[in-house]
Amino acid sequence: MSGRPTVAWILSLASGIIILLLGSLASGALFLPVLISGVLLLAGGVMLYFRPSSRALWSVLVLVVAVADLAGIAYIFFSPGVGGVTLLGSLGPLLGLAGGVAGLLWKPTEARPQPTSTN
Repeated sequence: MSGRPTVAWILSLASGIIILLLGSLASGALFLPVLISGVLLLAGGVMLYFRPSSRALWSVLVLVVAVADLAGIAYIFFSPGVGGVTLLGSLGPLLGLAGGVAGLLWKPTEARPQPTSTN
């Protein structure tokens, strides 16, 4: 289990799923950017799992998309008449930030050499 950045890809997947679920409630001009960011976060999480050797690339992708989502949430927060939607909507990007940072901080464990027999 330590051969893959488990925490990073779980947080990134959770982020993408939350954003896609909440984005399905969006309409109009917000639907397509939310859909794209959710898919990018899911892709980053999946690639963190399947390609741990290039974790820096996928972690940075997750971080950039999460920061862009937070900027969008901040824009919506200051729009009139929105309110509590932003608190729930910020959960996805915050999980994405945590997943991206966890992916950058993760270090693969070195394989232990098998003892050779002298027989």
